[in-house]
Amino acid sequence: MEKQTILLVDDDPDYLESNRAVLEAEGFDVHTAETPGQALRLVRKISPAVAILDVIMDEPDSGFKLARQIRGSRKTQNVRIVLLTALNDVNREKGIAYRFSDGDRDERWLPVDRVLNKPVRPARLAAVVHELLGGA
Repeated sequence: MEKQTILLVDDDPDYLESNRAVLEAEGFDVHTAETPGQALRLVRKISPAVAILDVIMDEPDSGFKLARQIRGSRKTQNVRIVLLTALNDVNREKGIAYRFSDGDRDERWLPVDRVLNKPVRPARLAAVVHELLGGA
């Protein structure tokens, strides 16, 4: 059986490496990118089964824009997308009631398959990837 390809995108190299190790241990072929530009080039080249995107990278909405670009291309429109955000904790600390959740998914505004709070435990991230790919 061929390994499923995962694209992990975050501007924190330590986060990338720790999660890469976990996902590779789960049997995935993992590629990483530290910028939305790198990620877009990679997603077009490797057509991953799942792309895991941080929200805030070089811009406060980098992950949102990248998700829209991925879903907006015929070649990559079927890539499963997991959006990682620390904004929910930031909002909670500031007393802001708004939180991102799976209920916010929308093909125009937030075209993703799952929204996870960051930091996410590596085992939870792996479980979500397996779930999106039809596994247990």
